[in-house]
Amino acid sequence: MEYELPALEPGVHTISLKAWDSFNNSARVEAEVRVAEEGDDALVDLLFHPNPLARDIGHFTYTLTEPAVEARLSVFTLAGTLVERQSAAADLGYNQVEWAAPADLANGTYIYKLDVTLASGAKLARTDRIQVAR
Repeated sequence: MEYELPALEPGVHTISLKAWDSFNNSARVEAEVRVAEEGDDALVDLLFHPNPLARDIGHFTYTLTEPAVEARLSVFTLAGTLVERQSAAADLGYNQVEWAAPADLANGTYIYKLDVTLASGAKLARTDRIQVAR
């Protein structure tokens, strides 16, 4: 049997189900679900591999759970100087973008930022760190 839930407000909700068998034995189960606001959690699992970067090429990977129209990756020094900016995949689901570190990039820590524009018009941004150790 299927039961459609009513529209739920964003937040955490508990769903409870109690059922009986033909011998009047009962069982109860509960599940907590989180209803996200639009655009919330649309960009998940962002990471760079391998980290630390020991050679010249690595990959940014991330998952988009909502349709997107544009994605852009930027790499910065810790002082905020732009090292490189490139377009990225904006496909629904798993995405992987190859990144070739500039030949003159010094060893150290760098910040990367992924900016995504969803089809709904919402804009998302996530940041993390890359270690370069060549």
